Amino acid sequence: MYDMMIEIITNDPYEALVLFLKTLTVAGVLALGILIVETITSLYYRLKRKWRRG
Repeated sequence: MYDMMIEIITNDPYEALVLFLKTLTVAGVLALGILIVETITSLYYRLKRKWRRG
């Protein structure tokens, strides 16, 4: 993010956009990873409770 600001200050909007999109990509991948882990954990505990009751 800081590199993007430097590119804006040095008047290189194309490189600033590239860095911004890289930042968004990394943030999206992290969010997707958290979502996947949370979903798997939730599914595991639901099945575990179902097996204990059943």
